[in-house]
Amino acid sequence: MNSDKHLTTIFDTLPHGIGLIKNRRIIWHNRKLEELLGYSTETVIGTDVLPIYESKEEYNRIEREFYKSIHQTGKGQIRTRVKKKDGSFFHACFLGSAVNPSNIEDGIVVIVTDVTEETKLNDELKSTIEKLEASKNEHQAQSMALLMAQDELWQTQAELQKIRKNLERAQVRALLGTWECDLVTGIFEGSEEAMRLFSIKKNSGPMDFESILTHVAGEDRERQRISFNRLLHGENPDYNEIYTVINPEDGRRIIHSVAELVHNEYGDTIKISGTVQDITRIMQAEQTITLQNQELQELNIQLNTTIKELEATNEEFEAQNEELIAANQELERTEHRYRSVVEDQTELIGRSRPNGAITFVNEAYCRYFNVECQTVTGTFFSPRVHEDDTDRVAKIIHSLSPENRVSDFESRTILENGETRWLQWTVRAIFNKAGVLIEYQYVGRDITDLKKSQLNLQYKSEFERLITAISAGFITTTAENFEPELTKALQDVGLFTGVDRAYIYLFNEDFSKALCTAEWTAGKTASDPAMLRELPVEHQTWWYKKLNSGEICNIPSLEVIPDSTAEFYLRLHEAGIKSLVDIPLIYGENMIGYMGLCTLHEEKIFFAGAIPLLQNVANIIAGVLTRHKMEKALQLSEERFRSMADNIRDGLSIIENGRLVYSNSRVSEITGYSHEELRNFNIGDIYAPEEKERIRHIYIESIKSGSPPRELEFWIIRKDGERRCILNRYSGKKGSDWNSDQYIITTDVTEKKDSEAEMKRLATAVEQAAEDIILTDTEGNIQYVNPAFEKTTGYSRDEALGKNPRILKSGRHEEGFYKNLWDTISTGLTWTGKIINKRKDGEFITQDANISPIRNQLGHIMGYVSVKRDISEQVQMEAQLLQAQKMEAIGTLVGGLAHDFNNILGGILGSIDMLNMLLRKETLSSGDKIRKYIDTARDASFRATDMIKQLLTLSRKHDIQFAPVDLNYSVKHVMKICQNSFPKNVELHTEYGPSPMRAFADPTQIEQVILNLCVNASHAMTIMRDDNEKQGGKLTVSLRKLQADHHFCKMHPDATEGISYMMVSVTDTGVGIYAAVKDRIFDPFFTTKDKDMGTGLGLAMVYNIVKQHGGFIDVLSEPKVGSTFNIYLPEMTDRMGKGISTATSHEMIPGSGTILVIDDEEVMRTVAEGILMEAGYRVILAESGKTGLSLFKRHKKEIRAVILDMSMPVMSGLEVFQSLKNIVPEVKVLLASGYKQDERVQKVIDLGVTAFLQKPYSGRTLTEKLHEILENGA
Repeated sequence: MNSDKHLTTIFDTLPHGIGLIKNRRIIWHNRKLEELLGYSTETVIGTDVLPIYESKEEYNRIEREFYKSIHQTGKGQIRTRVKKKDGSFFHACFLGSAVNPSNIEDGIVVIVTDVTEETKLNDELKSTIEKLEASKNEHQAQSMALLMAQDELWQTQAELQKIRKNLERAQVRALLGTWECDLVTGIFEGSEEAMRLFSIKKNSGPMDFESILTHVAGEDRERQRISFNRLLHGENPDYNEIYTVINPEDGRRIIHSVAELVHNEYGDTIKISGTVQDITRIMQAEQTITLQNQELQELNIQLNTTIKELEATNEEFEAQNEELIAANQELERTEHRYRSVVEDQTELIGRSRPNGAITFVNEAYCRYFNVECQTVTGTFFSPRVHEDDTDRVAKIIHSLSPENRVSDFESRTILENGETRWLQWTVRAIFNKAGVLIEYQYVGRDITDLKKSQLNLQYKSEFERLITAISAGFITTTAENFEPELTKALQDVGLFTGVDRAYIYLFNEDFSKALCTAEWTAGKTASDPAMLRELPVEHQTWWYKKLNSGEICNIPSLEVIPDSTAEFYLRLHEAGIKSLVDIPLIYGENMIGYMGLCTLHEEKIFFAGAIPLLQNVANIIAGVLTRHKMEKALQLSEERFRSMADNIRDGLSIIENGRLVYSNSRVSEITGYSHEELRNFNIGDIYAPEEKERIRHIYIESIKSGSPPRELEFWIIRKDGERRCILNRYSGKKGSDWNSDQYIITTDVTEKKDSEAEMKRLATAVEQAAEDIILTDTEGNIQYVNPAFEKTTGYSRDEALGKNPRILKSGRHEEGFYKNLWDTISTGLTWTGKIINKRKDGEFITQDANISPIRNQLGHIMGYVSVKRDISEQVQMEAQLLQAQKMEAIGTLVGGLAHDFNNILGGILGSIDMLNMLLRKETLSSGDKIRKYIDTARDASFRATDMIKQLLTLSRKHDIQFAPVDLNYSVKHVMKICQNSFPKNVELHTEYGPSPMRAFADPTQIEQVILNLCVNASHAMTIMRDDNEKQGGKLTVSLRKLQADHHFCKMHPDATEGISYMMVSVTDTGVGIYAAVKDRIFDPFFTTKDKDMGTGLGLAMVYNIVKQHGGFIDVLSEPKVGSTFNIYLPEMTDRMGKGISTATSHEMIPGSGTILVIDDEEVMRTVAEGILMEAGYRVILAESGKTGLSLFKRHKKEIRAVILDMSMPVMSGLEVFQSLKNIVPEVKVLLASGYKQDERVQKVIDLGVTAFLQKPYSGRTLTEKLHEILENGA
């Protein structure tokens, strides 16, 4: 969608009109064609082309010549006069190309160029030249008649020749450049020619208007600033300026600039587009012509004066015949003056008798032909003329008569060294009064260089037309016809240059080979041998070095190949190649291959002017090859995107300019509108009435702040009238004005409104991964990052700008990985893949990256864009939602079990504390032994409490409770569980480390990590084996202490040098892990087990727990041999354990006052009563919420606090708490529950319960909490 807009904008800023004609009617055109014809778009579209021609006869001529050429060759070119809407005419050049050469009825692309000024200038120059030629002829006739008398006329002829040369040099070809100014960023971008005119280097970076003005001459600068601002504010819509720029290479250049404002479809001004043209030579030519006209007028005046003087002299000679002797003397003096003048001339001057015998030649003639003047006299003029021109020259000379005495002709001559040169001769026949031929007078000059220039200009002009036709062919070709069009381009170039073969080779990824991608061979030439289909690339060869440095490798003969490149010489010689020229195909800054021409029958020296033109062809082909590859990649990417978008569970929409332009099928399901109805649908039309003002306010505030909302929840009205609540997540550029693209993921959250907790879990399951976007220049320096980048990486925009993306380098990839990435994008290709980066805080993140080059209008790479996203959230969204629902069901079950188990354990722990208190009051002979058994029971109860926490971890994220942990003890406990639960065919081995193996960790989570790894190891040796394989194997858990030295850190980048690590290794002899899945084993929900045997959460939990403890994991595995998981945890230091009490006090804290205990479990009431009374409290017991409220009302003045159970029948803890608050708002309530994560518990806590007491609790814990809320006001 955006590419079509960008293409239309480019066509609208071109200086040529472009139209698509079908059945002689215009069906599409760009803005320039509309301006040229003077018609509006509505008038032009569908218009028959007849009215634009000067006459019906001209229309028939166009039909006969232009369309006939397109019918026959697929292309055509013609000039004509075109009639505008207002009746005026302009001269135009039509360049046509058939959209489908095999069927011209599919349409014709016509490029229309206004050549009125060029035609006018050429006509003026032609007229001036004709006048000068006429004046020259007249002057030559008069000067030849008076050569013997007036040396001034020879000087005049020399001056005329100089004037003619100056005039020929004055005609130049105008050069044109294009530019654009983005009104949002203020950045100017220009074509290569525009940059050259302003002396701006290729990699100068972004330029604003003030930077451009620095290149304008001081006297014009302020005027251009005012004119540009008037254009920008709509005061001067027709920007047409001439000014001077300072070019360090060419000096002061006169520039003609035309520009206009570019609007989007809603009429908003988005940029300025224009052209610049160097008219210095045109201005100089006009000045030269004016000066030369003035000089000619002065010369004519002098000539007329001279003629009058000579006429008077002749009359005087005729009147004074008697003074013949004096006249003869005067004639001799005149002859002497004539010879003096002639000898000093640079032209070749001679005289001969009627029979051709030479009587006189000047020094210039002798020097030119390298002869002695005295030896020339008496010889004949004709031997100096090329034999192929002799008859023609003789015919011209013999045609002279008294009525036609002077003639000009051009002929070739062969010099003494064998070189053939061109001469232009003016010959005059001298007759006496009787009409008898006396002699011939010759004046010649060498025009070889002029002839070569004319041939070069003609060759260049024809080649440029061919290049234009090739470009037009690539513009109109389709992807299916790309390869035939490429071959046709090679054919056109090959036929034009007269070679036997034209070809294109592209390098493979590592530049080790060059592969023949396209070729053309002449009809008489067989295709190249198989040995040339795939060529090895030797990077040190003379040929490759020239191409890689951007030079053209021109080999007119194999003999010019250096001796150091013998293999290259032999390869060409064996292939029968006589001559070749190879041109590098460069796109951006990188060589992607080369285009070449070669001859197989004879050596060929390529015309020097053709080499840069061949480079232009190569540049075009490099661009279209890269564009073709990018278009194919884009098409594949779009197909993948649409396939993915139509298969995800959420709605996906794209907003442009405030309107919905794309939506997947899920959006239709949510809104009730069909796919067709949603296209170009105003999204505001589906908001619920009460939401419109709120959303409008949010949008206005976001525009002011420059930060669009990342997500927004609101109600809509479906097509069938049903109200639904949806959650939109937005992805867009920071500072968006809501006219830029917005990507929206839509989730129907109507059913989730019933429960805040459920809605949070669902939001987590379907949470959209934030995509970060980075823009860099060609050197990789960051120029822009979006807010998602800041959120993802932890770097602010100010910290990132100007830096290289290597600030995110994780060290997890080898250097070859990054080299391959840069090699790919620097050659104009797009790199996609998975990359591991490191946040500012040191955390590693895995992202799916897409990095592509950004090109300017000329196809040159001007920077790169990187888009990264979390690959797991995109492809696993549905699995996460399903797993979240499973986990909620498990959580509900576990929550109920935890409550019941914690009540039971509460009774046990409370009873044990009571026994301890009673034993302290009694003196028993076996008291120590009894207390030992009591401590054992107490430890077992706490271990059971930890097991309940493990159950809760299955459904909830559990807070880490750090404490000193001996890993030997943790492994020993886990191995006991394994012995009781694993199959007997799994052989267990343990290798303990030096005691103690202390780590600062959560004991429950560490045991969970080891247990998960052991369970996976057991499965790898049992249920994951095939039925025909032997079941069971050896499972070994070993512990070691390691010191992280330099070598260790090099092997383990996550390690910190200088500290000690505790390593726990779990090794099995199971099925092993294949390399294809090894990188994904720690991804959430990824599993290689059957669906009913694994959730894919085990290793993800292991990875997260170890990372949260400051450790890391590595995996060693060989398929069908086994696997080893190594866990590294930092050794506990004194600083880590500071503040952690290693001793547990059983002493209860005494207190006083009345405490009301409301609990439906009798054992809990009994234990609480015993503990509280032992601590000094008076206790009131209630077995239900209703009874507790009744007792509270009766004793509210004496009750200091209430211990309230959460889960009770009939009347829940929540209802009791609310009733207690209604009776005494400041009542102190200690809420007791075995499951803090229960949403009902959280709700009571949110309502302001005084404190929470986790079941099971000890006497110390209970009295400590009571002391806090009663004495400290907690």
